[in-house]
Amino acid sequence: MTAKRPRRWPISLAAIVVLQCAVYSCGAADALLLHPSRDPIGVALGVERREIAFGGGKLDTWVASSKRGAAPEAYVLAFDGNASRAEACASRVADLFDDRSVQVWAVNYPGYGASDGEAELDRLAPAALVAYDELVRVADGKPIFVYGNSMGATVALHVVTKRPVAMTVLQNPPPLRRLILWRHGWWNLWLLALPIALSLPGELDAVSSAETARVPAVFVTAEQDSIVPPSHQDVVYESYGGPKRRVFAPGGHNDRVDAATQESVRSAVREFVK
Repeated sequence: MTAKRPRRWPISLAAIVVLQCAVYSCGAADALLLHPSRDPIGVALGVERREIAFGGGKLDTWVASSKRGAAPEAYVLAFDGNASRAEACASRVADLFDDRSVQVWAVNYPGYGASDGEAELDRLAPAALVAYDELVRVADGKPIFVYGNSMGATVALHVVTKRPVAMTVLQNPPPLRRLILWRHGWWNLWLLALPIALSLPGELDAVSSAETARVPAVFVTAEQDSIVPPSHQDVVYESYGGPKRRVFAPGGHNDRVDAATQESVRSAVREFVK
């Protein structure tokens, strides 16, 4: 009597599901993590628009000074969160550094504001390096700081590992792969979350970048952050390879940093920048 062959369709079906998930993840990561807008928004008094050539188009960049009318002693290249805009970021970061004369260049990612192109994760790191190189030309030898908030912190970390930077301020930095698996893995048995996490560009791996970074860094952590919980931010902070200080801020991920926290950040920056 001939033995029956074991059915193999469950394995084949699983392979098809995994393959489909992998294909889907190529564009799903962009849709999951990037929330661009192009509508005009108001800007604070004194904030000016600049354009930087990038990829056959332009990067929409907004410039603000911490002390208007004074020559900048340093420059700050700023990157904001995945649903934020440079128009608002520029003046907010200038306020953070208002104990010294700095000029802040806040960059809208491709697909955001008037920046050309589509909003794609693969374009964030290359755009950031192009913006840095343009700022170096303008700074003419003066120090450059890099600021990053939320998703922008992953971009800032990439810049500090690839270009000479005086120091960096990193607010609520997310370990993206870990966050995706933690937040989205349970409801799809990780069949979707894992391929999406693995499809993220290596340039946006905050933990890997932190391990190779050597410039002084000030980390700002929101104590009630529910989007990037402090326990996840701990991983980035503990991995950081350079001199570092940490400041805890009351409130959540999107709450404006209060005056006491701002002063603590300024104090930590002064400690690193003599």
